[in-house]
Amino acid sequence: MKRHRALGCVALALAGALAAALFTALPFGTVLEERSGLDLLFALRGVRQPPPSVAVVSIDASAAEALGQPLRPAEWSRSLHARVIDRLAAAGASVIAFDLSFARSGKNPEGDAALVAALERAGNVVLLDLLEALGAAGDPAQTLLERLVPPAPMFSAAAAAHGPFPLPKHDAVRGWWLQRPAGSPTVPVLAARRFIPTVAAPDTAEEARYLDFYGPPGTILTLGFQDVVSIGDGDEAGMARLRRQVAGRVVFVGYAAATLEGQDHIRDSYDTVFTRSDGVALSGVEIAATAFANLLEDRWPRQFSLLAQAGVWIVWAALLGMLCVLLPTSKAVPAVLVAVLGYVGLLHQRFAADAQWLPVMAPLLVQVPVAVFGGALWHWAVERRVRRRYGTLIDDLLPRQIAEAAMARLPGSAPAEKNVYGVFVMTDVAGFTTMAEWLDPVAVTQRLNAYFGLIFPAVERHGGSVSEINGDAMLAFWLASGHDEQAVRLAACAAALEIAQLTTAGHSPAGLPTRIGVHAGPIALARLGASRHHEYRAVGDAANTASRLESLSKHLGTCLLASDQVLAGLHDDLLTRPLGEYVLVGKSAPVSVHEIVAVSAAATDAQRERCASFATGLAAYRARRWAEAAACWEALIARWPDDGPSHYLLAQTRHNASEEPLADWDGAIRLSTK
Repeated sequence: MKRHRALGCVALALAGALAAALFTALPFGTVLEERSGLDLLFALRGVRQPPPSVAVVSIDASAAEALGQPLRPAEWSRSLHARVIDRLAAAGASVIAFDLSFARSGKNPEGDAALVAALERAGNVVLLDLLEALGAAGDPAQTLLERLVPPAPMFSAAAAAHGPFPLPKHDAVRGWWLQRPAGSPTVPVLAARRFIPTVAAPDTAEEARYLDFYGPPGTILTLGFQDVVSIGDGDEAGMARLRRQVAGRVVFVGYAAATLEGQDHIRDSYDTVFTRSDGVALSGVEIAATAFANLLEDRWPRQFSLLAQAGVWIVWAALLGMLCVLLPTSKAVPAVLVAVLGYVGLLHQRFAADAQWLPVMAPLLVQVPVAVFGGALWHWAVERRVRRRYGTLIDDLLPRQIAEAAMARLPGSAPAEKNVYGVFVMTDVAGFTTMAEWLDPVAVTQRLNAYFGLIFPAVERHGGSVSEINGDAMLAFWLASGHDEQAVRLAACAAALEIAQLTTAGHSPAGLPTRIGVHAGPIALARLGASRHHEYRAVGDAANTASRLESLSKHLGTCLLASDQVLAGLHDDLLTRPLGEYVLVGKSAPVSVHEIVAVSAAATDAQRERCASFATGLAAYRARRWAEAAACWEALIARWPDDGPSHYLLAQTRHNASEEPLADWDGAIRLSTK
């Protein structure tokens, strides 16, 4: 078993690792890891404090209204931008980076001149290049080339540097380009070079990185454009406040909507993992500031190499495999959930500590289901093997219903006692004791095995189980738990009829005619015994009554007897002959006894006639009309000389005629012997 478990653990670990590798190799898996996996890491980590070296000056609808400018920042007076540059430079901003395009000169030459002068005075301003996509002829959606559109020459010459900062419009933003096109540093890189030249080497070959977002809009220190512009000359308090906010920082200037309506007017906002619930997203200028801050911290989400990911898959799959193989499924599932929580905690810890991006989706979405399903399949295969190995032995020792209950509980304890309603069928071979006297034991055994091989299948075909055998006697039972009681009683009677037909003298290969008794009532499935010997039996008074009915056939000369409790509601299905009431040996209450003659649909006219004639005699017998009853029995015997019940009741009638019963006689016949 230990070897099987070890093999199961190894097989499950290999299956989990291979499934993760296949998932990651598929384009769908890569996309899902980048989107859902990375988003989950940010959601687990939450907001992170940005470095103190970056700030944003935002232009929005409120600034346009306060300054009396159009909503589109491109149409604003350039003198306002010049004033902002002067104020920021005077306040000690280390670098000023614009996420606004000055590709064309403005409508007001004086404003353009003021902006050029401010750029020259500051000497630390980075401007934005537009990046235009050139589509294929007739298909503008198919990008073939990209063209940089720098600021107008007057602005380019006055600025410290200029570069592009393209972002995708079709999908959520998760990364940014350090160079676009190749060899053209983007605005965050240019700003970082001005701030700390060693942060981004001029000859870097890296083209793109993932963004380590700090939080939703406004997480990075944000100042209103109008607040900076409104600081007048000689406003020492205003300048002191501005110095505290921007001194020594890189300040990014651009459009950043504060509301969803403002965002819709100027479409420079991008979906990210931190898009607010009201739909307000990070603006392009905030993303540029985020990229710059990531450069300063030398921190961004770093995925493991493929080899390192394979190591994680193997270790994780091995852990899951051991849990799902070594523990039963009921305990393995909670254990796997605990392991998942632990792995999620590790994901959070590593990402929060240094943006380390452990594999997310393959371990959680692929390897966990593979392990749980594979473990359940392994346990099922083991249980099936155990059932095959021990099933034959248990079936030989236990009744079918008890065997199934015991197997269902492996490797637990035996089934407890259980009370249900059911039907007992008792069989006994007529004359077996005499036959056994002149046969040797081997021959007796062979004869009995042939006999049981004949009647046991009849029980099983009709849904019953053999409870016990005692010599030549068999006790079988049918349970009504979860089934219609009438259907169960009919099935037991059908089996009894089949056994009677199979064992009729002249037809039985074993040559063993059989008496049968059928009774219904409460049944207990119980474990009987003590010390080291136990047996599982279906027990109850109904079994004793079935045995007494079988014995009654010795007196009546019948084959198949059943009680009223069995036949209630079945008279349309079965042709039966009422034989009267009998107080069986060891009993105090009379039992109404019937002989099951045939299935109604197959009954002959002669059988129906005999049953009707017998019922007439029985009615006369119960009414103490002894002469009339005796005449009926004599007529029946004359036509059917071997009719045992007629002989028996004729004798009872003559006895009662000679010795009139007491006045309280109830018609029941009391038996003193089995």
